[in-house]
Amino acid sequence: MDLEEFSQRLGWRVSSELHQFGDKSFHIGLDDFFPPSIVREEGQTYAEGRAIEFDGTEYTYRVLLGDSTVCVEEIDWAALLPTQEDTEWLRVNLKEGWFEIVPPAGDPRRSPGHLLLFVHEREDGTPQQEPVHVERLEGGLVRLLYSPGWVDSVAAGDILRLLDDDGRFEVVERSGNVAVVVFSEYAIAPHLDAIAQDVTRLGGRIDGGLERSLVATIPISATLETIERVFDRWVAEQPDLVWWYNNIYDPEDPDRTLDWWL
Repeated sequence: MDLEEFSQRLGWRVSSELHQFGDKSFHIGLDDFFPPSIVREEGQTYAEGRAIEFDGTEYTYRVLLGDSTVCVEEIDWAALLPTQEDTEWLRVNLKEGWFEIVPPAGDPRRSPGHLLLFVHEREDGTPQQEPVHVERLEGGLVRLLYSPGWVDSVAAGDILRLLDDDGRFEVVERSGNVAVVVFSEYAIAPHLDAIAQDVTRLGGRIDGGLERSLVATIPISATLETIERVFDRWVAEQPDLVWWYNNIYDPEDPDRTLDWWL
């Protein structure tokens, strides 16, 4: 498989994944993924290219290839295409105009900057996982660089210890950050800049998301009361929006707070 065929097939696969999450307003067609070039940056090697949305919006896509020792001539492009059975391999940031593909064939846990964290167990007993960006620390620990959208109980800056190959983990140290997820019934882009401004006023940042969702990281020093007031106002003014904390309540008992900030 050459680069042109790879980019075309990748375009279909990305579109299919976004549609699976209900993001039908985000259509990237077969001819809108352009063949990538190879980029080496900070010890990582990427295949980086352009994708054009139906309305002309341009995005940058990156396929993680591993460390800088990757021999480009020997890359098996077909092996980098996620299958229909693969999940949690796509990370999207609409505000910054990029998305990243973490190929299952590459096992991100072996990459210095990425790993897979456990989300939940599927009906067939296999783990649902989410790729996350991390900083490797001594003693086998990792620090999350961005708040995940699907993994419960953690936020950017938290230090974790992996417990098994499925990505289960324990939190060794809390960063003092709160992870907030906002979901929209429709495309969230019309609200994105204004929400980002509110998050910035709280001392936080937007860490990423999909067409109908975003993830924000906000310091606990902003106070839960203030955070709730800001996002409750958004929901009151925009009925298509809902929001929730990702690391405040116990996922096993939603009525119990984790109290890590006390």
